[in-house]
Amino acid sequence: MADKTKTKKAAAKACCSPNLHRQQEAQKPKKPKAKKASKPPKKAAAKKSATAVALQHAAVGIYVRIGCIRTQINSSLPLQILLYFNGWYFAFFWICEILIFVFKGNVLPFPGSSLANEIVLLFILLAVETVRICIGTEGNLTEKIPYLGVSVMLYIPVFFVYLYYLKWQTYVLLVEVFLNVIPIIFLALEFIFSVIAMITFARA
Repeated sequence: MADKTKTKKAAAKACCSPNLHRQQEAQKPKKPKAKKASKPPKKAAAKKSATAVALQHAAVGIYVRIGCIRTQINSSLPLQILLYFNGWYFAFFWICEILIFVFKGNVLPFPGSSLANEIVLLFILLAVETVRICIGTEGNLTEKIPYLGVSVMLYIPVFFVYLYYLKWQTYVLLVEVFLNVIPIIFLALEFIFSVIAMITFARA
């Protein structure tokens, strides 16, 4: 019985000894540690950021230079304003003239085919004046001298048509005097600014 108690005490001491715990922990399989992601060196990151900033500055400089080149506009603003309002006024003028001819045809006696001829001339004026305003606007905005040249050439027939309705048609009403004076003023101003615009485009 004494031997048994001695063996039990020895086993208890062996279990409680720190050396045994260390041996057991050493025998256990160790878990692999996760490798930390390698950080890029600070110098390389600084170089990359410096090159990116330099490229941004170069792109901004090129954009500013291109913008400065594109902002050199030589188109005539007064001519563009005149052509714009002339287009709207011509639409008003043409409708008024049609209504006046309807009134004349019902009230006043016309010799022969003079009424038909004057109405046909009004439709010819519609075509020529529309082409003149469109070509003049295109030539001024795109700074093309040939377009403005064609527009200036069309001033002559348009001017004589307005002059015909102002003085030489069969019956000239008082309202037609005002209706035809205004486009003649438009034509005179547009002719002056068209010539100035063509000179400016040629110098540029």
